[in-house]
Amino acid sequence: MVNKIDLTNKLTVLRYIGKSGIHIQYECICTCGKILKVFASNLRSGNTNGCQSCAKTKHGWSKHKFYRRLCSLNRRRLLSNTWKDISIFIRDVESSYEDGAYLRRKDITKPHSFKNSF
Repeated sequence: MVNKIDLTNKLTVLRYIGKSGIHIQYECICTCGKILKVFASNLRSGNTNGCQSCAKTKHGWSKHKFYRRLCSLNRRRLLSNTWKDISIFIRDVESSYEDGAYLRRKDITKPHSFKNSF
C-alpha cells in the first residue's frame, strides 16, 4: 500500500522516485489521471500544480481582486481546505471586505478559514 500525500489541489504524490542530481523527484497523479514526475521543490513552491493540460484550465477568477491574495495564502499553506475553493473564499471574504483591510487570523496556529479570520 502506498501512502498518498496531497501537496496541491490537482496533484497527489504516489511515491518517491529518487534523486536526479541534487533534486528529489516524486511520481504524482493529476486529477485527470495522468501520471507525471515532479521535482519536490516545484511541488512545494506551487510551480507545478497539475499536468500541462490541467494547469492551463481556466477558471475565470484570475482577474478578481481577491485572486492574488488567495494564491499567496495557498502557496504558503495558510488556507483551510474549504477556502481552497476560490468561489467559497470570495463569497466569504467579499461580504465583509473594506478597501485597505488585511485578512488576519484569530488563532495563528490554525489556517485561514471563515471562523478563524477577520
